[in-house]
Amino acid sequence: MQGIKELILLLQQTRLQPLQQPSNGISENPALHRLLEGVSTGLFVTDADAADALFPGAPAGHAGFFELKSALREKLTAVLEQFLTDLEQYSDAEKVYIECQKCWLNARSMSGQNAAALAVPLAGRLLQIAEKFDLTALCMDIALYLRIRHCLYEQNSEQCAGAESKYQHFRQVYDAEFQAEKYYTAVMSLTVNNFHSRDVVLNQAKESVAALLPLLRAFQSPKLHLYGSLVDLMQYTVARDYAQAMDVCDKAIRFFQQLPYQASDPLQVFYYQRLICSVHMRQFETGKQSALACLDLAGEENFNSLKIKELYMLLALHVKQYDEAFRVFSEIKTDAQFGFLPDEIKTTWALYEPYLYFLQGAGALKMSRENPGNPHSFDLKARDSASGETRWNSALMGIEFLLLLQQKRYDELLDRAELLENYCRTNLDNERTRRSYLFLKMLALIPAGQFQRYLIIPMASPFLAKLKATPLALANQTMEIEILPFEDLWDMALGALNG
Repeated sequence: MQGIKELILLLQQTRLQPLQQPSNGISENPALHRLLEGVSTGLFVTDADAADALFPGAPAGHAGFFELKSALREKLTAVLEQFLTDLEQYSDAEKVYIECQKCWLNARSMSGQNAAALAVPLAGRLLQIAEKFDLTALCMDIALYLRIRHCLYEQNSEQCAGAESKYQHFRQVYDAEFQAEKYYTAVMSLTVNNFHSRDVVLNQAKESVAALLPLLRAFQSPKLHLYGSLVDLMQYTVARDYAQAMDVCDKAIRFFQQLPYQASDPLQVFYYQRLICSVHMRQFETGKQSALACLDLAGEENFNSLKIKELYMLLALHVKQYDEAFRVFSEIKTDAQFGFLPDEIKTTWALYEPYLYFLQGAGALKMSRENPGNPHSFDLKARDSASGETRWNSALMGIEFLLLLQQKRYDELLDRAELLENYCRTNLDNERTRRSYLFLKMLALIPAGQFQRYLIIPMASPFLAKLKATPLALANQTMEIEILPFEDLWDMALGALNG
């Protein structure tokens, strides 16, 4: 009876109701139903209690009772086995982790209640599932439990050696994962608030990659390869070698795609990084494919989908796919989730509107569009929140100047040019905002060149050369926002000038 009690206890704790399982036949057999109910409620404590109630007057050791008991054990075991089989076939690793943890806690609880007869084989089954889904900490915990059971209680030398080997392996994997996470955290901490130079971050990233390489070769842990790949990626993004960074992303994606389950989060991470690389390398089709893969993994209801679409829109703007950019902009602005975005993000979105308006005025939107927004609406909606923020102020001052130029309001531009000069001198003359500094300096030259293209081009030439030599860095968006490449905006500015 003890084995049946353990099975019922486990199924109850796992919230599996044997009587509600249509395929087990228990509810269709009154005797089985009574036996299950009696054991579940504590009415039947011993075999004799159950036999007397179910087969009154029958002699001790009645064959019919033991057949009934055996049938119930088989059906309960089948319910548990079906649950574990279904669990092993899941594609959602996070759901498997939650269910395995619950089942493991139940097994440990049973072991503490002197119900270890089922706990030990159940632990072995859970270990197989946890190992398949790379749940290292859980694997280590289960292997440690089995080592104690086999080595101390059962003293089974063969199973003891197997459990010891498993435990040592998972311990090594766990330590390797910890090292990878530690190195990743160390490198990332150097990038916070841009306090450290690129050379410092790059050297730390290279040293971390070299230290992790033996571990990456020794173990195939997804967590280890996630952090290892992120550190590897960082050494190239910091060096602005986006071709190599793209290769790291592709390699990581192939690794996570070959796992026996869908590793949604890591795949989303590297498809997103691949999209960032596509923006820098101006590869529209590659970026579009990455964005679609990212959205498929994130789901439309996920807040991350808005950020993915925003980056895809930025890609479209940077490769002059302006109609596609406007389509995405309109789609996001009407998304039900847009209203729940933090105010800081909404401020950035408000910046996009005047830029799209400028593109429309420049004839860059090929198809007929409705007005994408009031060019001065940003001033009313978000200037207060933008004040004091260099990245917003520089982007706003630049587009306001361009809109006035497009509308040929030259008198106002004379004062604006002086404001740009002062702002560049006091806020932008540093390495982290170099591109914004050079672009606004070029705009400020336009009134000095009497709004004549042939005069302005040679005056701005030194600044333009420096701008082209200073690469765009999306990772620096906390310091400056470049909605459209400044080189493209400069060409449009020249197109709005006379002769």
